[in-house]
Amino acid sequence: MQQKKSFGYVAQAKIYVTSNTDNTITAPMIVQGTSFTAVLRADGTVWVAGLNDKGQLGLGDTSYRGEFERVKIDANTNLENVTRISAGASHMLAVTKDGYVYAWGLGTSGQLGQGNTANSNYAVKVKDETGENDLTGIIDVSAGIAHSLALTRDGHVYAWGNGANYRLGNFATANQTLPVKVIRGYDIVEISAGELHTAILRGDGFALTFGNAGSGQTGINVTGDRQNPSEMKDSEEEKRMRNIVSVKTGKTHTIVLTSTGKVYFTGLNTSGQLSQGNVTSPVTVLKPAKILNSENEYVDLTNIASISAGNTYSIAITKEKEAYVCGVNSAGQLGQGDVVTPINAFVKIKSTDGEGVLENIDYVANGAGNTLNLAAITEDGKIYTWGTSANGQLGNRRIFR
Repeated sequence: MQQKKSFGYVAQAKIYVTSNTDNTITAPMIVQGTSFTAVLRADGTVWVAGLNDKGQLGLGDTSYRGEFERVKIDANTNLENVTRISAGASHMLAVTKDGYVYAWGLGTSGQLGQGNTANSNYAVKVKDETGENDLTGIIDVSAGIAHSLALTRDGHVYAWGNGANYRLGNFATANQTLPVKVIRGYDIVEISAGELHTAILRGDGFALTFGNAGSGQTGINVTGDRQNPSEMKDSEEEKRMRNIVSVKTGKTHTIVLTSTGKVYFTGLNTSGQLSQGNVTSPVTVLKPAKILNSENEYVDLTNIASISAGNTYSIAITKEKEAYVCGVNSAGQLGQGDVVTPINAFVKIKSTDGEGVLENIDYVANGAGNTLNLAAITEDGKIYTWGTSANGQLGNRRIFR
């Protein structure tokens, strides 16, 4: 993230850093939907494992996989040159280095952007607003439970799929099978799609939300549907929250990171996903995340470099590359070596032997549709997965029925 401040205005842009090695075109990512996992390698290839009943693995069939395989665009051709990926509940999105968007999996709400509601077992190019051409000029994507977002090079946002609760930002609730432009979606640097709501980050450091606010997840101190994209509010001053550098959405909660390294939450907290030290809910404006200090007192979490959100849990990675987690842990998805749940304040993910903490973490999986798993990539390129493996989503060939 770069910021430039001049005459009271803070401008920012996302910069994704890659390693200087042969065949490297992007920074590796790992994302998870409902019972499946996808990995983007530095060479631009996408690998998937897990549940595949809607074709969400993009392998040309609907059979689950217990080990990772490459996503395809047809029976003989692999998807290549991908720079960003995102997983919904049962569909996926990918951006290529030339600015095209591919989608695959469940399409019943139009979330594949094909002008229809069919599923697709292969990765297909998302169409533009007219349906006559392919959507182009895209640099990032975000898949919600049943809707999709794309960010253009010039800071505009497209949305398509399930439109209930105004989550597409076009002042309407109808489903859209082709992309539509988000109203007020200008100068945007980050996008995130939840279940019934959407969050976008503007270049001046303000985050805007729209859609369902029934659990306070929009962070604007309302609990009804919100048509108009509005700036999130600070719980301490009841003013617009400033200096936000990242925003992520879970199913019914939202997490933001500020330029000072502090984390704030809003939304549903019945599973402890807001890290408040309790399960009081809902929270309708942004409140600081808490951790227990050495004196067993709750204090604000600081020194954070990046954030992620799952369905009902949250993740914060420190500048020292250790990861905090909180929320639902019923399947061991928070990496604590147990299934004690909920965990209502941030704790660090443990190492594989359970004696220390997992170190040198570059990326932790993000996805509002991800319920029972978690995954991480460390700086040496290793992938760690944990939680349930009922459909092979851990990619370790162990299938439990």
